[in-house]
Amino acid sequence: MWPLMVFYGISIISLPLYILVFACLLRLRCVSATYNTTFYSILLHHVS
Repeated sequence: MWPLMVFYGISIISLPLYILVFACLLRLRCVSATYNTTFYSILLHHVS
C-alpha cells in the first residue's frame, strides 16, 4: 500500500513543476525565434 502512496505523493509534488517548466518553455518559445526553431527540431526529433 505504501508504494502507491509514495507514487501519488511524488506525482502531486512534480505536477506543478512540470506545468511551470512547460509555461516557461512556451513563454521562451514566443520570445525567441532561434529557440523556437531549436525547440521544434528537438520536438520533431523526439516524436519521429
